[in-house]
Amino acid sequence: MDGVANLTDWVDDPILDLMISTVSSLKAHLAENLRRVAGGETVVVTDRRKPVARIVPYELDDLVEATPVGPFRPVRPNLEGYPDIDTLALLVAERGDH
Repeated sequence: MDGVANLTDWVDDPILDLMISTVSSLKAHLAENLRRVAGGETVVVTDRRKPVARIVPYELDDLVEATPVGPFRPVRPNLEGYPDIDTLALLVAERGDH
């Protein structure tokens, strides 16, 4: 693997389909690690040789519907029937002379 300075930062176990990576190595090679996870591998992240996280391939749940997300549209409440409120006056009154 190119770019890995220390072999203890990155261990690949082809039998378990598992990769062990330090936090610093994970950050330095994030895109490559994510490609491997997307390809079915599991990445165990270690900090000072202690496992702290596991990154596994995403699997769709039956409870989660995979639908594309559309453009963001802010929700605007219907304020009909409410009196006009001068928010600047409220803010000045709350803050006083600050």
